Amino acid sequence: MRHREVLGPAATRVLDRRLAALPDPDAHTRVLIGELCAADDLALAVARLRAGVQPGDRVVFVEHVGRPGVRGRLEQAWGDVVARFPWGCHVGRDVVAALRRGGFVVTELDRFTVPTLVPALRSWVRGVAVAREV
Repeated sequence: MRHREVLGPAATRVLDRRLAALPDPDAHTRVLIGELCAADDLALAVARLRAGVQPGDRVVFVEHVGRPGVRGRLEQAWGDVVARFPWGCHVGRDVVAALRRGGFVVTELDRFTVPTLVPALRSWVRGVAVAREV
């Protein structure tokens, strides 16, 4: 995971515990860890993901997301600038809403924070999305 060098050991331990709680992947499961938050075009990334799975297939994800409220709006306002930093995330995005708009039903969702000195990398989600019939 590309975030490890930025997050530090305490945050990495939190993420490792969340990753251990994910369902085991199989032939009908894709696993994404920090991929959608780093995509330059989130809608396009979700569309490509949806095109690559069959209805009923699962996408298990652990993604960095923007925070709610005023802080989240500030992150969104400067998200493209932050994406140029080494971890490459577009902060302030609502990855879960993008999955829903892109043809997935989110069946499990866990929002959590990780302890890190980089405030923009503290908010994460872990979940499972199921591809809908188109």
